[in-house]
Amino acid sequence: MAEMNAAFFEEAKYNLQHGKINFLNVAGLIPEVAEERHVVVRLPANSMHLNHVNIVYAGSYFVLAESSGATLIKCTYAGKYVPIIKSVNIDYRKPTKRDLIVDISTVLSSTKTHVSSLNARSTPDGFALITLDTDVSDSQQLQTVMRRIEQISGVMRVTRPAG
Repeated sequence: MAEMNAAFFEEAKYNLQHGKINFLNVAGLIPEVAEERHVVVRLPANSMHLNHVNIVYAGSYFVLAESSGATLIKCTYAGKYVPIIKSVNIDYRKPTKRDLIVDISTVLSSTKTHVSSLNARSTPDGFALITLDTDVSDSQQLQTVMRRIEQISGVMRVTRPAG
């Protein structure tokens, strides 16, 4: 198993744009944070990701969620597992023309904004069955959520890492 140090996390970010999957290499994903058990990835709402009515293409939501989830699994299990999708359910809640952001973590702390539901179990043949729930937000939705959380004085304090 790989050592999870600064170089490991930089490589995880690098591989989102320069990895073995050619589509991800040209998709323009921007890995903002890759650290132990925490990933933030942005997908710019540019012409590659806008559909015929000028909103973000549904497939782009999937690409962002799937690749962010795979990176989170790598940053949680140190590359022990290679994620292969068995099934996917997507609920599209609101169309957007803005950048999409996935900010997920597998730990709860005052420096993380979203706790992902991540459950893993090993199979007898050495595979891991992992269920990962991922929310994709546009940049304005995320800012609104953060403002609302910050307004809950005395109940909860959530801060985001700079960057």
